[in-house]
Parts: sequence; structure tokens; C-alpha cells
Amino acid sequence: MIDFLPNKIGIKCKSVGILGISQGGHATLIALAQDPRIDVCISFISSGDYILNMQVRYKNLVDRAKRKGWNAPEPFNVLVPEDFENTTIPRYDPICNIDALCKRFRPLLIVNGADDKLVPIQCNLKLMDKIRPLYDKAKQGANLKHVILEGVKHEVPEQMIELGLKWLDQHLTLNALKSSGL
Repeated sequence: MIDFLPNKIGIKCKSVGILGISQGGHATLIALAQDPRIDVCISFISSGDYILNMQVRYKNLVDRAKRKGWNAPEPFNVLVPEDFENTTIPRYDPICNIDALCKRFRPLLIVNGADDKLVPIQCNLKLMDKIRPLYDKAKQGANLKHVILEGVKHEVPEQMIELGLKWLDQHLTLNALKSSGL
């Protein structure tokens, strides 16, 4: 969209904000690390650590198969091949690209549900443990926020939407003012 809007329909973007949900939220974190044109990022019910998320899902799958009396699933390294884990993941996964993710300390809001079993909060706690000190050291702590909503599963309730809209309004407006020289 960043390329499409200006080139195809003539819309000029002074600031770019992105928002993604679930796997789309993971994609927004990847995009923030990979594309310097992104000014603001919001990631809902997502994972900043893909392998950890897949390991948690795999464990849940194994546990469920045992409870139900099903055959055990294929080994983890068959479902997530080693070459994928050793080449693609380090290149793109946010947890492996902390410096790129923190470049310019762009505003980043991550929101998780405390009761999310599909993408548990631990998949972002490790990421936050790595990036929070960098934002704080650069005196940019106000540009980083991780919210864990109690009682929320893998869903996007109204409260989450309101947090995202407020974040976009606050940070895209500031970025637009800065870029205009006001």
C-alpha cells in the first residue's frame, strides 16, 4: 500500500501507520523492522517470536492428541523444517531483528489478550524484554507500549480497537506535524 497509493492513485503519504491482527500483527512487526518508511506500528494479538509461538502451539497439539487418544503429530522439526528455522526466521522474525525493529524508535503498540491460548503473551514478553531497554536508553519509552488485556482471548474487543485508534491519532498526528516543520 505504501507504494500503491502514491503511484496508482496519487495519494501522498506524509506519515505511514500500520495495524495488523494475529498473523497480520506479526507481519506488521516484520514490516516495521524491514521498511523504514513506516512511522507507527500497532500489533494486536500477535507474536514477536515466531518459533516460540510455534513451539507453544506444537506442545498444545501434542497434549491434545494425548488427551484425545490420537496419533502423535509429526515431530516439530518436520512441521517447522530446520532450514526455515535457521535461514528465514533469523532474517525476518522480529525477535531476531531487534536493532532493525528499534531503528528510529518508531511508535510501537503491542496488545495481547491475557487469556489468549493461540498466541500467548509469552510470545511478546521476551520481545518486550529485549526492546524496552533500548527505547528507554534512547529516552523514547513513550513510543513503546505493551498492553495485556485481562479476560481477553484471541479476539479484538472494542477496548483494543480504542487503544489502537488513540495510538494512531496520537502518533500519526505528531509525525505529520514534525514532517511539516510545525
